[in-house]
Amino acid sequence: MADNVRFLTWQEVLDQMLSFLPPQWRANFTGKIFKRLLVSFSLSVEALYGFLSHVLRMAIVATSEGQWLRQLVAGYGMTAYGGVAAVAAVRFLRYSPATAIITIPAGTQVQTSAGIVFATNSSATIQIGQTSALVVSTCTQVGTTGNISGGAINAMRSPILGIDEVSNPDPAVGGQNAESDASIKARVPQHLAMLHRATIPATEAAILAQRDLFPSVVAFITERQSNLPGYIRGVLSDGSGGDLFRPGTWTTTDLPGVWYVTRSQAPNGLVQVGWPCRRFGTVSRATDGAEVWNPSDSALSVSQDNYRWFYDSTNGRLYAKATGQDLNSLDLVVYQGVIWQAVQELETRWVAAGVMVDVIVPLVSRIAFILSYALEPGYVAATVEAALSAAIFSYVAGLQMGAAVQVEDIYAALAGVPGAGAILLISPATNVEIDRNQIARVASVQVIRRG
Repeated sequence: MADNVRFLTWQEVLDQMLSFLPPQWRANFTGKIFKRLLVSFSLSVEALYGFLSHVLRMAIVATSEGQWLRQLVAGYGMTAYGGVAAVAAVRFLRYSPATAIITIPAGTQVQTSAGIVFATNSSATIQIGQTSALVVSTCTQVGTTGNISGGAINAMRSPILGIDEVSNPDPAVGGQNAESDASIKARVPQHLAMLHRATIPATEAAILAQRDLFPSVVAFITERQSNLPGYIRGVLSDGSGGDLFRPGTWTTTDLPGVWYVTRSQAPNGLVQVGWPCRRFGTVSRATDGAEVWNPSDSALSVSQDNYRWFYDSTNGRLYAKATGQDLNSLDLVVYQGVIWQAVQELETRWVAAGVMVDVIVPLVSRIAFILSYALEPGYVAATVEAALSAAIFSYVAGLQMGAAVQVEDIYAALAGVPGAGAILLISPATNVEIDRNQIARVASVQVIRRG
């Protein structure tokens, strides 16, 4: 139940407080002392929300019992110990050597005088001339009651022709009782704390190690900021470097503040990158805890509110609106394909209940390139310059998330262009380091011909 509660982020708290101020106060408000105080207050409110979320989780755990408690902690990614059944080696015996093969089917049940039942794990046979077969069997109920002493098994529940006696020469072992409610409740706080501490390496490994589920993922990292409790952000780069999940160029519509971009497939969601990402549309949770994104009903309804989106499947258009801003000025990510699959995987399996998860594509670090060259005899300048520009684009497109732009590698890429001599890279003059959550992209390429 607590998973359906969504607390406001500090940006939303700040926006609500600013909305009560007169318009003339809000104008040119950046850097004002009063706004700094409001930001500090908003951050404090968000921290209190995080603490309240933790208190709610603990309160629900403390008042739950039995199957409800186990279902609740399962939503936290915590497994309650369900108990283990004991195992015994059961001997099926005949008093005289067999004159024909006797088959003991898998699942054959035997029992003790107290009615504790064991079932064979596999089939077995007593060959001609033999008198017995020893078969591994498991107690049909979990718990320590199955840890019976040697010789306790003495009867078959359904007789097998040719078998005169059953017994267990040695004690049955391994039976463990199911975890009690008190034990589960005692483990929950520690489990949540450990899970949160392990979020960064665990989630990264979860995506990268599952090549069958995420074969196109090249890199994946997770991030968490100390002032945002209950929130993590993943950065995923596929073979395209995340370009497939960037919306592209937005176009204005006749509806106030509403923009559209062409997309061939319906998205699962749309977010604006930030801490945390601002979600476009209404986000709720299904009964299994997975996020459910609800777009607007039509393009017209998008204009009735901010941070809404709608997909027109007939025309293949994704409509969106965000507080009157030019959507081309925002860093947006479309949730679909492998990036949406990663969100669901983390939500359902790798983070504690109540932790909000966003997965975005790498942040783009755009670099302007300037180079000069000398045209060799017999070549056309326009052709050579186009090839030099293409070599730059090809080199940068091959870089992965977090990879630095190496001047030496750029020269190596340019060296293969026929007709270009004495190439000089003017900008960047030195290697460009890229943050681990960013990917390099070309802002522009300027090619200057010398002589």
